Amino acid sequence: MNYNRKIPATKSHENGFKRLTNKQMSVYYWLISRSYWNSLKKENHYYIYSEDAKISQIRKDLGIKSDKTVRSALNTLEAYGYICRIKELIYIPHREYYTYLNIRLIKFLLKWSVSIGSELILFYSMLKRVFEINNKRDTKTIFNVPYMMKLLGYPKTDSATHKKFQLYIALMQHYNLIKTKNNYVINSLGKKCTTYTLESIEEDITIECEYTEDDLNIEPDEVILKELRKSLE
Repeated sequence: MNYNRKIPATKSHENGFKRLTNKQMSVYYWLISRSYWNSLKKENHYYIYSEDAKISQIRKDLGIKSDKTVRSALNTLEAYGYICRIKELIYIPHREYYTYLNIRLIKFLLKWSVSIGSELILFYSMLKRVFEINNKRDTKTIFNVPYMMKLLGYPKTDSATHKKFQLYIALMQHYNLIKTKNNYVINSLGKKCTTYTLESIEEDITIECEYTEDDLNIEPDEVILKELRKSLE
């Protein structure tokens, strides 16, 4: 059985797709993490049996308060083309602009995302995709929190998201999902800032956050922007 899954490495509202809420994205990841794939036929979709995607189980696993919210999320995912329900099966079409994560890792990140935000998985998948693109160019992957905020469409002034993304990085380092070389510099405002040189990013499984204003001007270059989403506009 193939345990790797194609996970979107682009913001949900780009490339012609509608923006999803955090709960809707969580339900989408939940379905993928329990899906099957016919590797012999090399099908362009994953699938899960409807009986294995019980509303009550999804609600419980994701900490969603009501069955109604889960049903609404499934309806939205289907309306936007993320899933297709036919009789006893739920089909999950493969997406463009993806990276591979194994099911075990998706489930692990999904558990954490209940507490610290569903964008944890998107954050990880986009960082992994950046790393893959740069490796093909024989280029180092250097990033910081504002870099990731821009990739995910947040203004650098969003302090709540800034702190949340710092937590994401710390979590990944703690569980050895990423290996980084941390670089500490003083910015133009005289504040200590951290940039990261990404040395490796894993697919298998010291949270110690630094809540500093990391406003160094590291911009995603044009190749990254083009490969990730074709446009960050």
